[in-house]
Parts: sequence; structure tokens; C-alpha cells
Amino acid sequence: EEDDEEGGGGGGGEGEEEEEEEEEEEEDDEEEDEEEDEEEEQEEEQEEEQEEEQQQQQQQQQQQQQKEQEQEEQEEQEDEEGGGEGRRRRRRRRRRRRRRRRRRRRRRRRRRR
Repeated sequence: EEDDEEGGGGGGGEGEEEEEEEEEEEEDDEEEDEEEDEEEEQEEEQEEEQEEEQQQQQQQQQQQQQKEQEQEEQEEQEDEEGGGEGRRRRRRRRRRRRRRRRRRRRRRRRRRR
């Protein structure tokens, strides 16, 4: 019976060490959680920025396309009225514009990949 009691007493020191280890582990876990939260926040911010950039690019593209369309419509109207520039010059300009548009589309596709 006496041996049991002594054995129990000796274990007291180990208990304190275990508590300290647990506390350290908890602190480490908290630090890791904080780091993960920060990383997640940064990733979210980057995603938001990218989305905003894409929206801006799309808006600019739409504005550009609208401008080009309006210009073409105006030129066609001038054609019908017979006024304005000579047909040859206009055709050349239209061709140039189409080429530019194609180039822009190709560039856009490359950027997405």
C-alpha cells in the first residue's frame, strides 16, 4: 500500500511538464491560425483586385467596341448620303480597324491563358 502512494507522488512533476507542453502547443496553434487567416485575407484581396481589373478591362473593351460601331454606322450613313470621304479611303480604314480588332482579340485570349 505504501508503495502506491509514493508512486503517485513522483508523478506530480510530470503533470506540470505536460501542462506546459500543452500551453505551448496551444500558443503554436493560435499563431498558425493567425498566419492562415492573414494568408486567406491576402488571397481574397488579390482575387478582388483581379476581378476589378477584369471588369475595368471589359468596360473599356465595350466602350471601344461601341465607339467603333458608332463610327462605322456614321460612315455608312455618309456613304448613303454620298458625302464624306471617297469610298476607297473609307474601305481602307475599315480594313485597318478590323485588323486592329482581330489583333486585340488575340491578345486578350493570350492574356487569359
